[in-house]
Amino acid sequence: MLATTDRCSVPVRLVNLASSPRKIKKRAHIATGERLVGTEIINEDVEALQSNECYAFNQPLPPHLKDLYERSAGSVRSDEEKREMKDFLCEYADVFSRNAADIGQTSIVKHEILVNDHPPIKQRPRRMPAVKRAEAERAIQDMQSNGIIERSTSP
Repeated sequence: MLATTDRCSVPVRLVNLASSPRKIKKRAHIATGERLVGTEIINEDVEALQSNECYAFNQPLPPHLKDLYERSAGSVRSDEEKREMKDFLCEYADVFSRNAADIGQTSIVKHEILVNDHPPIKQRPRRMPAVKRAEAERAIQDMQSNGIIERSTSP
C-alpha cells in the first residue's frame, strides 16, 4: 500500500501549476481515493523514492534550473532565503523538466485499461485547417522522435 491510515483522511501535498495564487479552504474536498485494482508496485522504485538522497549544501545549481532560479530570486529579499531556494532546487532537481520533451514517466505502478467486450468507438475523421497542418505535423514528429507516441495502425 502506498498510503495507509486509520482515519478517513490522508495528508497530501499540492503544487500550484497556475500562474496565479489559489486558495484552498480548510477541510476542502480535493481528491477521491480509490483502491488500485490490477496493479503491481515495483518495490525497488518505491525504496529508491523513499531513500531520496539529499544534495549537499552549496552544490552548484544544475544548468536546467538556472533560469528558474534567476527569475525567482528577484522576488526573494534575503540572502538566506535565496540560499534556501537554491538548496531546494538542487535537492529536487530530478523532478524538474530539463526541456520541453522531458515529460517524465514512472515505473512505480503498472496498470491495465479494462475495456471488457466494448466495441471500438469509430468516428469520421475531421479535417484540420490548412494553417494548422504544418504545426500539427511538426508536433507529431517531435513526439515520435522523443518516444512519447508511436505510429499506430488501428482502424
